[in-house]
Amino acid sequence: MNTELATFLDVLGIQSEPVGWAYEDEQPEGDNAPAQCCMPTLEQEKKGEADFSPAFHNFSCLFKHIRVMRLKGGTAWCSADHPGCPGGTQYVGYQKGPYDFIARYVTNGLPEGMETERYLDGPDAFKNLFGCMDPKPASAPYLAFRRVGDFAALGREPEFVSFFARPESMSGLHQLAAYLTNDAEVVASPWGPGCGNLVTWPRTYAATGRVRAVLGGWDPSMRKFLDMDEIYMTVPLRLYHDMLERWSGSFLGSSTWNNQRKKIARSHAKKK
Repeated sequence: MNTELATFLDVLGIQSEPVGWAYEDEQPEGDNAPAQCCMPTLEQEKKGEADFSPAFHNFSCLFKHIRVMRLKGGTAWCSADHPGCPGGTQYVGYQKGPYDFIARYVTNGLPEGMETERYLDGPDAFKNLFGCMDPKPASAPYLAFRRVGDFAALGREPEFVSFFARPESMSGLHQLAAYLTNDAEVVASPWGPGCGNLVTWPRTYAATGRVRAVLGGWDPSMRKFLDMDEIYMTVPLRLYHDMLERWSGSFLGSSTWNNQRKKIARSHAKKK
């Protein structure tokens, strides 16, 4: 981690290095990825030929692998052949969607007696929101997640950067994004699964040409892979660079933020 980033994180009271991510042509180093598995296509499902049992037998939430990477370093990755999750592989662009099965599983559309997530009121509601999310096709065979410093060590840059922090620190990132863009709606927090707010929505917003930061961490199914009270914000690379270069001219260099830093310190002490 370089000095510029270390200083910025210290001011915010963020204790973990941000995670960068990018689509890449070559298989990333290491084996911190979901197991190899063949995921059915949307066309197979429409024909009644889809078999999801291998996918669920090899189920592995992307956030589990990101958690390991955050703690131990290295690279977490996924691909069309290493999907991890029938929903996740569509959100990150390796399968066209939405699967009807996932639309029923996420809502309340499976047969009585089968447990569903019930996050939305019916499969049609999910399909409408999936259309709003508009997951973009993956731009390369592999999606890699690393600490931002590890991207730099490889001589590469991520496409997006995700900060993981508790709300006291996240308030600084939230307000800083507005300071840098003069956009009252620069921070979005739409409905979505964990990987939807981490990957899908940031890519969808980026495709419009408008700079947006996306808050996530609201999906109860993946919160077990976050620290207590932790949420995350994903920003495009150019906003990340602006944050590092211009934060000192903002409220983060003021007495107001110094008072907030005292609360952040109490928050960390309480967490221990």
